[in-house]
Amino acid sequence: MLVTQLRQGDKPAFSALFSKYSERVYFTALKFHLSHADAEEIVQEVFIKIWEKREQIDPARSFNAFIASIAKNMIINNARKKAHEMAHQHYLLGQQDIHRNSTEEEVISTELTQYAQSCIDKLPPQQKQIFELSRLKGLSHEEIAEQLNLSKRTVENHHFRAMKYLKTHMHPLLSLSKVLLLSLFI
Repeated sequence: MLVTQLRQGDKPAFSALFSKYSERVYFTALKFHLSHADAEEIVQEVFIKIWEKREQIDPARSFNAFIASIAKNMIINNARKKAHEMAHQHYLLGQQDIHRNSTEEEVISTELTQYAQSCIDKLPPQQKQIFELSRLKGLSHEEIAEQLNLSKRTVENHHFRAMKYLKTHMHPLLSLSKVLLLSLFI
């Protein structure tokens, strides 16, 4: 009922949904180790996106799943942004100290890149192609679907499976160098 009213631009329905789901989004963000301020920002961004996309919401589908999907994407985007900022700071620190021995860092970076590429190479061909088009070339799922003549849902499924595989197989490396490894996926 509230979702149908939201689709029609009903602000009290939006407020009711915000009251019902905002805390859940907030605590989900905290589970992903976001700061209090970042978690609050995620909540705001999620509900702004919901308001902007309200006419596209299917009231027959689970609103909980819809909001979870938006929250997950916002959290991932936030993590990418933070990783990019950390990588940039790391780069700047490296530039400030020219006398620092960077040979070890270069070796680690090369090894991490090679290991990441070997993990990517182990993906099934279609998952690998979709992953590379998404993460390395920056194409959206819609663009990939159009380019490969696949449904968007098929692209999303392959991308999800590729990411799950890579997270599982690359997890031990994350503790070695989060900044270097995450920068590969930005």
